[in-house]
Amino acid sequence: MTDSRPISPAARRDAAPRDAAPRDAARWTAFQLAETASDLGDPLPGAARERTARSLFQSETLGAVLTNLAAGSSMENERPDEAATIQCIRGACRLALESDAVDLRPGTLVAVPPGIAWRLDATSDATVLVTVARPG
Repeated sequence: MTDSRPISPAARRDAAPRDAAPRDAARWTAFQLAETASDLGDPLPGAARERTARSLFQSETLGAVLTNLAAGSSMENERPDEAATIQCIRGACRLALESDAVDLRPGTLVAVPPGIAWRLDATSDATVLVTVARPG
């Protein structure tokens, strides 16, 4: 069955910052990730803006951020107490987890339990969706 409801207007706005009041949980929101990623603009390699990001959803226990990374740039989890999923939407990245590493290509999703530090290095220009579950 195909859902014919239109994309929520909230999909075109930035979500509230992490420490702001959570969105109304009774209302759903849908995102077209490719369109949202192109709206972010391309980061500039070697510049102060090596990544561009947009918070799609934030609540006390869940957050989702779409990020465009320039080749050679990186990001890491700031709070290893959060569980996370990292999904490659476009390009290629290498995810370092403790003593292991995983290569991410479009369609790859990695689930990381709480307590594990990770670092994501873009091996090409890339777009990733990072979702975090915070301890509640």
